[in-house]
Amino acid sequence: MSVRYLIAPHTPRAQDRLAEALLSALDKTLTLKLEYSQPVQTAVPELHYALRKRLLLQPRIQLWSDAPTGYRPHPLQWNILWAPPLADSLPDCDEIWVHSPAEQTHWQQQIPECQVTLLSAAAAVPIWPDASALPVEISEPQVVLAASADRDPELLSQILKTYLTACGQQEDSVLVLHLSGENADPEALLLSQLEACCAELQLNLDSLNIATWIGPLESAAYLACLQRARVLLAPATVAEAHEARAAGKAVLGFDFDQGAPCAWRAEELTSVLQTSSATASAPDLAPDFACLADAIRQRLQHLLDSVDFAAREAHWRAEQARAAEEAGRKQKYSLFHSDYNSQEMASRRQWHLRYAKLFQAAPGDVLDIGCGSGIFLELMRELQLPACGIDPDPDMVRVCQDLGLEALAGDERLLQDFQPESLGGIHASHIIEHIDGQRAIALIENARQVLRPGGLLVIRTPNWRNASVRHEGFWLDITHVRPYPLPLLKQVLEDAGFEIAQAGFEEFGWNDTYLVARQPGG
Repeated sequence: MSVRYLIAPHTPRAQDRLAEALLSALDKTLTLKLEYSQPVQTAVPELHYALRKRLLLQPRIQLWSDAPTGYRPHPLQWNILWAPPLADSLPDCDEIWVHSPAEQTHWQQQIPECQVTLLSAAAAVPIWPDASALPVEISEPQVVLAASADRDPELLSQILKTYLTACGQQEDSVLVLHLSGENADPEALLLSQLEACCAELQLNLDSLNIATWIGPLESAAYLACLQRARVLLAPATVAEAHEARAAGKAVLGFDFDQGAPCAWRAEELTSVLQTSSATASAPDLAPDFACLADAIRQRLQHLLDSVDFAAREAHWRAEQARAAEEAGRKQKYSLFHSDYNSQEMASRRQWHLRYAKLFQAAPGDVLDIGCGSGIFLELMRELQLPACGIDPDPDMVRVCQDLGLEALAGDERLLQDFQPESLGGIHASHIIEHIDGQRAIALIENARQVLRPGGLLVIRTPNWRNASVRHEGFWLDITHVRPYPLPLLKQVLEDAGFEIAQAGFEEFGWNDTYLVARQPGG
């Protein structure tokens, strides 16, 4: 049993560390395949590459921990969406993982048929790096941290306006602002937003306490900033919000009851900074992601043990068979695909009818080799001539049977199972070019054995003399093996003991080759 785990590469901070803990926990007991839900341009951790290159033949669970954008459920896997954004609807999935009772209630009401699992908050353990990991110089005691603030221009504007309104004139606070570079020109974006806010609030741009860095945000750098911070503004993920709260930091812009981002006001930031920190002397803490990862591992193992994956596969295969059946008479593996509209169906019936009439005096049942969707058999029924078909495609056999026609699975090699002199005719339209020379000889020799005296063998095949066939037309069907020119077929049939009753080329289309060979006697 195996798990397909899809994440966004370099997800910010806490989600990164949660993913790392989860990867380590899962890979110890489950067969794990890691995939990225979007392209990655930079180097990835060694563990990521080792898990990404792993080949899984039959993954059973698909765990998607990015936003549902690009998500596709897989019919043979148990599909889990992890902490999707609150909405009225989601793509089809089997289970949703959430981090708050409010989220659980929301999704249970919105999708009552879907399993909603609450992942409880983890205990806290110290994991802070040393101060040397700080990406910017911070000397002020009151740090307001906003990471990946440029992921949305409106969010950046709200962060700047909130901070400048609350702390624009204060010298003992600093906004530590990270710009991920997701926008094309983050510096220009920041400058334009700052100028607009300063103009609105009548502040001097040069006097602002803002420390900024641009580029990838490593976990150590983020944790060092969070260690110094009093407030985290607008966390990017659920894991990030829980991590900051577990560390005793105030969090604005996230509703823990709803498990989703929320609005905040400058007055809230002012109140937080004016209140003495209750955790100032407490040890620096962060969530124990290893503990949470172990709980997730147990949940996944339970699913692997309890979900009836065989039943899911059986249902899927039944649906595939039904779809193939509905596709009906569509040809396969060829550029001559057709949906068989009424006009084309009429043409095909006329094309077959001239050959069906050849069997009106056949001394017994007629076998249609490669009967396909049964056009020739339907014509034989209309002519009240006994006929049955064989085809190697079980879907085509079912189509014929549903039409009330006699058909069974098999190919031309089934002729050797018929009793000698048991058939009155054999129709082999566009069959021989799909087999090699040895099988072609066996087809003709077996036909000679099973036909009654006077019985007919009709062969139709592409005409190699036709320029369209010879140049490339013959090879537009991937199942074609080799062409059989008319002189060759006549010689092989005569060598087998047949009499050639008719032979030539059709006067329409690509001038297909046809031969009518008669069993001597009768």
